[in-house]
Amino acid sequence: MIGFDANAALSRALRLAAACLGSSVVLGILLRNLLRMRRRALLWNKLPGLAHVARQGHVLGALVGEDVIPRGKAVTPENFRRGILRGMRESLRKDDSLRRQGIVAVHYFNERLSRALPVHNMHVLVVHKMEYIREILAAKNQHKFAKGRSYEVFEPLLGHGVLSSSGEWWHQQRRVLDLAFKDRLVNRTVPIMNATTDKLVAKLKAVEATGGTINMTEELLKLTMDGLGHFALSHEFGSLEAATSDDAIFYNAFEVILSTLNTRVFVPPAQATRNLPFAANREFDAAMAILRRECKKIMTRRALELTQRRKDGVEPRDLLDVMLLGQVTDADGSRRPLTSKEALDNMFSVVFAGHDTTAALLTFAVYLLSTCDQRIVNKLHAELDAELGPDGALSPESMNRLPYLDAIVTEALRLYPSALFTRKVLEDIELGGFVIPEGSELFVWPQLTQRDPDNFDDPDAFIPERWTDRLREDGRPLKIEMALLGREMAYLPFSMGPRNCVGRAFAIAETKAVLVRLLRVFDFQHVPDQDFSPDPVLNVTFNAAPMRMRPVLRVRGGGST
Repeated sequence: MIGFDANAALSRALRLAAACLGSSVVLGILLRNLLRMRRRALLWNKLPGLAHVARQGHVLGALVGEDVIPRGKAVTPENFRRGILRGMRESLRKDDSLRRQGIVAVHYFNERLSRALPVHNMHVLVVHKMEYIREILAAKNQHKFAKGRSYEVFEPLLGHGVLSSSGEWWHQQRRVLDLAFKDRLVNRTVPIMNATTDKLVAKLKAVEATGGTINMTEELLKLTMDGLGHFALSHEFGSLEAATSDDAIFYNAFEVILSTLNTRVFVPPAQATRNLPFAANREFDAAMAILRRECKKIMTRRALELTQRRKDGVEPRDLLDVMLLGQVTDADGSRRPLTSKEALDNMFSVVFAGHDTTAALLTFAVYLLSTCDQRIVNKLHAELDAELGPDGALSPESMNRLPYLDAIVTEALRLYPSALFTRKVLEDIELGGFVIPEGSELFVWPQLTQRDPDNFDDPDAFIPERWTDRLREDGRPLKIEMALLGREMAYLPFSMGPRNCVGRAFAIAETKAVLVRLLRVFDFQHVPDQDFSPDPVLNVTFNAAPMRMRPVLRVRGGGST
């Protein structure tokens, strides 16, 4: 007869109890999530949305409306990203009541399918009424929101830097970065960008001699990358002077990284398989390794230099100095310097957020000046000649004495703001009489707000004069004027509230310096090709599609030769 083993029986009973408890917990979590999903779906069904019409004859044609991808165009992620902003504008203009509502549910699928299936992408709400945007971005409401999903996807690049973090840790990093963008350091921007733009001028003169064209989108990306290298790191990236884009180490690495991360944002399976040994993932990992290796070399050398410079009492000369000298407070109240990882995260945040957004602004500004009424260009040159002389370059002192240039930059930023802002809703909120459920994703696209006919007359037209009287009468530097415009008007190209762009003064100074340097030498003729689009491409920021320009040398005091 087999004896009874009490210990074994107890052990089995405990394992069974643990299994039952574990199963109950898992089922409880699953049930809770299903109930939460159902609740979100019920609330979401009450929100105003776009009734996209499915196209016939294409298997994927039902996924998007014709406002986004016109009939005859292939339904691809690339064409979707090229057309989504234009499609949103057109759809809102067709439905005046929806436009005035100020919020709209964006369906990546067609209307019927989206409302039937509570998938993740259904919970995307575009907010374009300025009254609601101010509420979302206000300091008093920051506890209701977190950064959106795209920032989570960008974690390999941004880490927990100022762009992607929240709460007290964000606040401490922001205070350190604010020191890097004080006037004393920002004033370095103008001579840096004058010298950097001279390299592009030399390249454009070679193109001009042959009568050829050049992809200004790519060249201005290289320009802003090199400019930020000098401003942030006092380092020469050499992007403009590289024989090919592949030879520009930092530029090429960033292009690979941003392209891959943008794909992961818009194609969820790419994010889910990011750790698998696919070619795109290996290329991304190699680019990240290059970026980190090169930046660590620069930081290590600078840390050794700072040891001596601290003894000499030398003030910070660039952003890297500020990062390495800056201090934050730990939970126990002790002060400490930023770690190399924390400094690196913020360096990447600044370079990522700074170079492609400013390049997009510059590209669209050159495009606008190449296609606008010639009287606008003549008026700008008259101001530059009067203030700077026939051959004079921009200086920190003259930068704020050019009101018509300010008006052109302000209007270019109104028409083509390159930033967009996403927030995840952490608790139910109310907008426009609707309950927005916790877990929804909010998109703020400033171009929808800044081109709303309720906010601006003739909103799609390039009219710098709409700003000249105000800018002339106020007499404030443009960086200050931008903040006031956000409070008083439907204008937020650099966001607003406590999380507004820390580098906005740098971006404006950079833009003005580059435009003056280029326009004193060249007129630009826009030569559209099959890839041209006047609308920005939706990535994590809004970027310019390839824009081919023909540079033509100007005659001193007159037009082109």
